[in-house]
Amino acid sequence: MPAAAGTNFVSLRPSGIAFSAAFIRHAGFTKRRRVSLLIDEKHQRLGFQFHDRQDDSDAYAATGDGGGATDARWIQVKTIYDKYAWPEWERLLPL
Repeated sequence: MPAAAGTNFVSLRPSGIAFSAAFIRHAGFTKRRRVSLLIDEKHQRLGFQFHDRQDDSDAYAATGDGGGATDARWIQVKTIYDKYAWPEWERLLPL
């Protein structure tokens, strides 16, 4: 399913990362409430692994985003932005 023009599946926010309802549904993640980050420091890349493993202490809780009956999720990762002070964060994050 291609994204409609102007649709963001993943959005960086000052305190977290949001995943659109369309992305969550399309990827089949509606039942998965945990997200592990895969970080490639050398190439400044960030990946996401969605799961439900409660024993993964490094995973972030993917909580509802936007209120109401939506499948949208977000994770609070301000600490990641601070730990990996990549120049791209500043350019990509909204003011």
